[in-house]
Amino acid sequence: MGFLLFLFLSLPASAAQSLASLRQSTAPIMIVLPHENDIFPFASHEFVLGSVSDPKGHFEINGSTVSVYKTGAFIAWLPVQTGTFTFHSTLSVGSVRYDYDRDIFVEPVPAPMPRRPIAIDPSSVSPSSNESLRPGDVLRVAFRGSPGGKAWFKIPHHSWVKMLEYNPSLGLYQGFYRVTGKDSLKASSIELYLSGRKLYTKAKVSMTDAFDRTATVQGRYPVMMKSLPEAGEMFSLLPGARVKLGESIGAWTYVPLSADQGGWISSHHLNLLPLQSALPDSETGSVIVKGSSDGAKVVLVMSEKVPFEMNESSDLTRLKVLVYYAHIHTNWIVYRDDSFVKEARIKQRAKDVVELTLYLRPGQRLWGYHASYEGNSLSIEMRRPPTIAQNALEGRTIFLDPGHMPSEPGAIGGLGTKEMDVNLAIAKRAEKILEKDGAKVLLSHQTDTEEVGLADRPKMAWDNRADVFISIHNNTLSLGENPFKSAHGFSIFYYLPQSLQLARSVEKEYKKTLPLPDEGARYGNYLVLRMTEMPAILTESAYLSDPAQEAELLDPSFQNKIANAIVRGVKSFFNRLRVKTVRPKTAFKQKPKASIASRHKWKKRKIVRKRRKHHARKS
Repeated sequence: MGFLLFLFLSLPASAAQSLASLRQSTAPIMIVLPHENDIFPFASHEFVLGSVSDPKGHFEINGSTVSVYKTGAFIAWLPVQTGTFTFHSTLSVGSVRYDYDRDIFVEPVPAPMPRRPIAIDPSSVSPSSNESLRPGDVLRVAFRGSPGGKAWFKIPHHSWVKMLEYNPSLGLYQGFYRVTGKDSLKASSIELYLSGRKLYTKAKVSMTDAFDRTATVQGRYPVMMKSLPEAGEMFSLLPGARVKLGESIGAWTYVPLSADQGGWISSHHLNLLPLQSALPDSETGSVIVKGSSDGAKVVLVMSEKVPFEMNESSDLTRLKVLVYYAHIHTNWIVYRDDSFVKEARIKQRAKDVVELTLYLRPGQRLWGYHASYEGNSLSIEMRRPPTIAQNALEGRTIFLDPGHMPSEPGAIGGLGTKEMDVNLAIAKRAEKILEKDGAKVLLSHQTDTEEVGLADRPKMAWDNRADVFISIHNNTLSLGENPFKSAHGFSIFYYLPQSLQLARSVEKEYKKTLPLPDEGARYGNYLVLRMTEMPAILTESAYLSDPAQEAELLDPSFQNKIANAIVRGVKSFFNRLRVKTVRPKTAFKQKPKASIASRHKWKKRKIVRKRRKHHARKS
């Protein structure tokens, strides 16, 4: 109770009220990070984040004095040792002492295995999960073992395959086998051999002589394709598209799109079709360009739903669509309205890839776009920039997304402050300011109890034809990052090129308003930025892991500063789009323009007069 009383006296009443509601514990010592029994890769130091009940007491961790902020929050950067390691904390308040321990595990530095006896490390064996391979796929087998040995692996019913020691200092071995059309293998273990020592993989490998299998993409939302399992987002596939299937590794399946393009998607998003199903092969028909209330709609007629990829040019004057598993049979391009899209061009880019390029009229720029299937055909809605009134925000629809939700509360501060609560408070303040300026404001959620999925948020913005999308967040350090190595502050993220100027406008206002370091406008590969179909940014206003910044984020006046910076940045962005007023032609006298014919007659008469004068002088 002494801790809460101190905070009520030292902070503004409203801030103290917020803090009391967000405080999770009144224990003498509370450690937020790291969690109990967290496992860390080898490192010499780690940070500890938490709070103490009395900031005036003497606080130590493992014998080192830790500076405590006036709110009681602290962050420390402390040495650690490999194996199970304990952060032993003590808080001394007068004659009373409190103790608290937090255990973690720090992995040791990888070391070579002994040369004798010969051994293979079972935890290092690859493949580590079941794999299903097809002709053309490559099986990689690897392990860590005693250095300097002779290594081989054997697939059942095949000959031994030699492995190379590619890192002799650590005893790392690997070998490869390319599956052929003659291979057929039920799920089996791979036999490993190292200088007389044998081991079988726990993971099972299967091979089939069927060259291709097909499936349809399934799910409620577009499914993200990745360059590697669980990493490296590329672009999304719409549910309903038919795809070819390649190898499977664990819960991931490779989808080859063309001879030189493909990626991985989660296997539970695939609905396998019967073995004898035809491979996806779509034929393109007519291209129809229509007008819409805020741009244009382009329909590419196709014989079946197949994957596609869309990319806008850096100057936002054209949109390129790559349609996979497709061949061209387009005889007509119909322009029912060409006021926004000037021209559509279509060609066979590769054997199984059709390229559709949509060129905008001079002076037009792409604001956003949305793709969907209409039957089997591909429908692309393209938006032009809105017309901006004298009051830049008047009539504009702004979508605010307070980041996180109860199931994923986001970052946690040393006092136990939940990021989702701060994000919502800032969004509510921005909402009021925007509405006063005449904007229509939509929030992804209104309370701190609502569960709203990430993919739902961009969809809500598109369904309501929002002009811009702003996801409001606050930051924290990554585990293992030194909190004192460099200054931390605010950053603004964008993904699509049409969002860059919005990010820079908001960053500029943050720089004017917040007394924090500027980490810049940054490219951010986040779902809510990838899937939004209008200019979209994600703000990281301050660090909850920084005790001073956490206290600021709990202060309503600081929340107002952030909200005002966001609103001024959006207003500045729209002001750049305002059409300059031009004096009407009736406001000044214009000299009549002579027609080509009349100018030609005047020149002819002038030449005749010159000739007459010339002859007169001669005579």
